[in-house]
Amino acid sequence: MQPGFLAACLDACRQLHLPTAVDTCGFAPRDVVLSIAGRTDLLLWDVKHLDPSRHRELTGCPLEPILANLKAVADTGATVWLRVPVIPGINDAESNLRAVARLAAELPAVRRVSLLPYHRTGAGKLRRLGRVDALAHVVAPDEERMRRLASLFADTGREVTIGG
Repeated sequence: MQPGFLAACLDACRQLHLPTAVDTCGFAPRDVVLSIAGRTDLLLWDVKHLDPSRHRELTGCPLEPILANLKAVADTGATVWLRVPVIPGINDAESNLRAVARLAAELPAVRRVSLLPYHRTGAGKLRRLGRVDALAHVVAPDEERMRRLASLFADTGREVTIGG
């Protein structure tokens, strides 16, 4: 959202020899994404859903530029960790996660996939802001479900973690 400021912060961190990471969904102009990728040590790339219509429905944004940016960044050799929030009934279908596994396997820059179990940590904040919690009915996936989903990534050659 503020690429100039982010670039300046990353440049300052570089001058101080501080390691850097940027958490993004990759929805930005290609030149911005590539500029930031070239300034950071690690990109934490959120993947919400790999079905284009479902992605747009859930996020309000098209999936295509996000994937195109991810592939462009991967072509630079940047280090990328994919991060997938696992939300039961929303994006936890095995077909969706198999698609994420295929994506990770085809991009050598992707070194890790983190499956992030849904949690209710933000529910209180939503209430304080007077907002409706559209996911109030969602129950966090249990450990066994998360292990089963993580097993879908076994053949990718990528490290897979459950949690951050």
